[in-house]
Amino acid sequence: MIPRTELFTSLPELIISTTILFRSSKYSLVSKFVVDKKGNRIGETISIEGDLVIIKKEKKYLAIPVKHIEESKDQVRIRGIVEWDNAIKMGEQWKKKYL
Repeated sequence: MIPRTELFTSLPELIISTTILFRSSKYSLVSKFVVDKKGNRIGETISIEGDLVIIKKEKKYLAIPVKHIEESKDQVRIRGIVEWDNAIKMGEQWKKKYL
């Protein structure tokens, strides 16, 4: 059992470390609206699977490579050429696996 004083002195360090990890990692992409190149909202990021960002668009799920995502403060923008048929296929595979 960890002594109470050690638990409380390490808690701020844990919170700070977790916050830094979250902000500096690809997980900071989760729970953001996704817009296309023209700025049209197309969905919301809901998960990360390896190097793929999972996006929910109405009742469909898309899996877009992280390299095609550009993050801003409150949303992410899709950049580059995305193979939409493949994104839908991989998104549906993710859905079958986790939902």
